[in-house]
Amino acid sequence: MKKAFIVLVVVYLSLMVCAKKSDMELSLSSTLTGEPVIITVSDRDTGVPLEDVGVQVFWREVLPIESARVFWDFTDAEGKTEPFVIDEPGTYIVTLGKEGYYYREIRVVFYSPLPEYPGIWLPACLLFIPFIVFFFIRLRQRF
Repeated sequence: MKKAFIVLVVVYLSLMVCAKKSDMELSLSSTLTGEPVIITVSDRDTGVPLEDVGVQVFWREVLPIESARVFWDFTDAEGKTEPFVIDEPGTYIVTLGKEGYYYREIRVVFYSPLPEYPGIWLPACLLFIPFIVFFFIRLRQRF
């Protein structure tokens, strides 16, 4: 009886070691709207890219969740998804799933790129010149 118990404990512990799950991490090529985004998934412990990871991206503000999915793909041999574009800024949920790994759900905020105003300083300076001239004229009249 004692030997059977020891054998069961050894078998159970060996199964637990074999069934140990690992963790995944992801990186995004961009978090700006309107730009191509590529998600790369790798093993957190080894850094090795993971193939055949199910990647889904959901827009958080829309319910039910099925109608909120904006992207769905599997990673290739380099651990990368196909490029996709996010159109609306906001919080999105990225899910990762692969057998032998913990299921991951990560919140990512996508931002709108800042508008470019290459000549904003010149008009702003020209706007304040009359005020500066007026100030100096009034200052000169006082003294």
